[in-house]
Amino acid sequence: MRKMRGSGVEWIGEIPISWDTTKLKYFCKINSGSFISNNDYDDEGEYPVIGGNGINGYCNKANIENCIVIGRVGALCGNIHLIDKESWVTDNALTVMVSEDSINNKYLYYILKAYDLNRVANRSAQPLITGTQVGNIEIPIIDQYTQQQIINFLDKKCSEIDSVIKAKETTNKKLKEYRQSIIFEAVTKGLDKNVPMKDSGIEWIGKIPNSWEVKKSRYIFEYNSGLTITRGELLDEGVPCINYGEIHSKYGFDLDLTRDSLKYADIKFLNYKQNSIVRNGDFIFCDTSEDIEGSGNCVYVSNSNNQDIFAGSHTIVARPIGNINSRYLAYLFSTNAWRAQIRNSVYGVKVFSITQSILKSTKIIIPPTTEQQMISDYLDKRCSNIDSVILANEKTIVKLKEYRQSVIYEAVTGKTEIVNHIKS
Repeated sequence: MRKMRGSGVEWIGEIPISWDTTKLKYFCKINSGSFISNNDYDDEGEYPVIGGNGINGYCNKANIENCIVIGRVGALCGNIHLIDKESWVTDNALTVMVSEDSINNKYLYYILKAYDLNRVANRSAQPLITGTQVGNIEIPIIDQYTQQQIINFLDKKCSEIDSVIKAKETTNKKLKEYRQSIIFEAVTKGLDKNVPMKDSGIEWIGKIPNSWEVKKSRYIFEYNSGLTITRGELLDEGVPCINYGEIHSKYGFDLDLTRDSLKYADIKFLNYKQNSIVRNGDFIFCDTSEDIEGSGNCVYVSNSNNQDIFAGSHTIVARPIGNINSRYLAYLFSTNAWRAQIRNSVYGVKVFSITQSILKSTKIIIPPTTEQQMISDYLDKRCSNIDSVILANEKTIVKLKEYRQSVIYEAVTGKTEIVNHIKS
């Protein structure tokens, strides 16, 4: 076993006695990328355009090669990419270029993967990392032979872990597609394959059972707006309030207050915003989305636990009129085919807006009431079985990513002795 000593650097901890540490800026040049206009993008371009999320297009000019790219701002802040060919790096990313032969680009890449860059990000309206912060990171310094042995070890080990992660992700993708097909078949064709069918007159629906109807949403729901309230105005007590961010990322099908937790809006809103209250069976749609895929995201209240609930900012309340099974509708609304009606109508560039008018114009398939219940019961059972497998795979993926992170950290800080390769 090798002798270890304290590095004096909190994130590194102990290192082999022969290792040393220094600041990144002494070995690298750190700069911001450069602005590129939409007119400069070219699908046939020779050079990839690199931002905080990796390749986001191509162009016919380059501003760097052989560097590490770090997401500089926003949700992609801290993302790390190794670039080994001429590219254009945008102004929402930092470039880290090794300026001396004493440190290997790939080794530095693994060090930065081990170091959580979020720990240095400025916390303001959105996260931000500066070149100065990156330059002041203390890193382990070792000879090039040892660097290469660590690279070889991590390339092999991470490849093995990533192959398992990819297999799990592929399985989940197929399961989600299968789930979609089961739902679409049930909500458009029903459970009895022998009933007489008729043409719905709508391309995305095709044929439906004779006893079913198709109506515009404006005749199924009454619509209202959620509260005009920021996330910062939410409280630790008051009236439960669901905001659009939670619908996009957390509660994507139903809301059950015996299971789910929310922040609260001030009780003063009860005096003059009754139309923003949702109860069992009501739907809450997001009225904005940062991507086209999120257009149509909604949740329905399956159990309010006998409490008033406010729909929060950037939401639209849809309250069913008459006797209709909201759980059946929730399954219908989860299909890509139904959501395509919204996605084809939204407008925007960086943020897509979903208006009440767009929602009111969508078509809804309505089976008889008894069939609505039968379909929702059937889908509850089928989807529960699929979801349990998906959830188990997602948990495994999280653990594998944590394991990969620990493998990288242990190797680049010298805590893992790579037998027959790394010298102490």
